[in-house]
Amino acid sequence: MREGGLLFVLCLCLGSTVAQHASGGFIRADGGRFVDEDCNEFIPSGLNTWQFMEVAAGKVKSKPVMLEHGVADVVQWTLATAAANKLNVVRSFAHGVDSTFPLQIKADSKTQYIQWAGAEGHDPFFTDPDVKKLFKNHIDTMVNRRNTINNRLYKDDPTIFAWDLMNEPRCDCFPDFIPVPDSYVSCRPECAKKVQSWIDEMSKYLKKADPNHMITVGEEGFYTKGSLGETVNPGTGWASLTGQDFIANHASKAIDFAAAHIWPDNWETWDVDFLESWIQQHAADAAAMGKPFMIEEFGKEVHLENGAQANITSIRGPFYRKVYQQLQESIANDGALKGVQHRAFVTVCCLLCIAKDVPAIQIRLYPALV
Repeated sequence: MREGGLLFVLCLCLGSTVAQHASGGFIRADGGRFVDEDCNEFIPSGLNTWQFMEVAAGKVKSKPVMLEHGVADVVQWTLATAAANKLNVVRSFAHGVDSTFPLQIKADSKTQYIQWAGAEGHDPFFTDPDVKKLFKNHIDTMVNRRNTINNRLYKDDPTIFAWDLMNEPRCDCFPDFIPVPDSYVSCRPECAKKVQSWIDEMSKYLKKADPNHMITVGEEGFYTKGSLGETVNPGTGWASLTGQDFIANHASKAIDFAAAHIWPDNWETWDVDFLESWIQQHAADAAAMGKPFMIEEFGKEVHLENGAQANITSIRGPFYRKVYQQLQESIANDGALKGVQHRAFVTVCCLLCIAKDVPAIQIRLYPALV
C-alpha cells in the first residue's frame, strides 16, 4: 500500500469458463477456489485506486464516534450501486501502516485506536483490552449496519465479497539499519506472536458476527524470520521483522483465503524475477493450506522525468505482463492463484463509471470508525 493511501479494488470475472456472478448469492472459498452459490468458479481480477475514503474521513476524532452521516452515506451508496450493477465489494476495517506518519493519521488507523483507548507500550493495538474492545465494537457496527437504500444489513448483503481484517497490519518495526539493535522492541519476535494472536481472535469474532462472508487478513504477505519462505522476502531483512507470518496468519481457522500485495518501489525490489518467486512461493503455501490465493494490490510507479511522463509501457509493461502471466498459468493449471488487482490509472470519480462495463467490483473502503 502506498504511504497515506486508501484503496479500492475493481474486479471482473475472467475467461469463458468462469461464470459472472449474476445469481446474487454469497461468494465462498471451497476446495482452493472461489465459487458462487451454484458452485461456479469466480475469479476476481481488475484494478484498485486510493483516496476514496481519505477525503471523507476528515480530521482525526478525539474520541470514538459512530460513522458520520456523510461517510456512512457514501459507503451505503457504494454498496447499493455495486449491487445494482451485479458487482461485489471487499471491505476493510482499519489501516495498519500509518502509525509512524503522524501527520497522516486517519480515523481508521492503529494510531487512532491507541489514542482513543489511551493505551501505552509497544504495539498496544494488538494486545490492549480497551483497543480490542473498540475494534470489536467497530466490527459489530459494520456487520449490523442497515443500508437505508436497499434495506439490507451488511452481514446479509451478498454484494460484499469478503472482509479484510486490516490493510497491512504490522508491528511498529521500522529500523534504520540491519541487524536491528535490541532497543527496537517492536522488532522482536514477540510482536509477531501478538499479531498472530490478534488475527486469531478478531477473525473468530468476525466470523461469529458474520458467518456469511469470507475473511482474509489484508497483509503484504511477508514471511517471518526463520520460515521457509523468508528467502523470497524483499529487502535486506526488514520484511521478516514486520510481525507478519504469511503461512501462520492465513492458516488461522477463520481465515478463508490467502492474500498478499506487491509494491516493488516501496520495497526497493525492482527485479522482475522477484515477482515470479514472490507469487509462486505464496501460491504454493496457499495450496498447501487448501485455500485460494489472491494478489489484492500491486503496482509500479512511473515518475516524471525532465518535465514529461516517462514511457509507461516500457516501465510498467514487463511488471504487469509477469503478474498476469502468472495468473493465466495458474488458471490454466488449476493453481492456487485465483485473482489479481492492479492499481488504477484513473481518478476516483471515474471508477463507478468504469464499473458499468464490468461484471463484478471489489472495493476496499476505510471509513470513520466507531
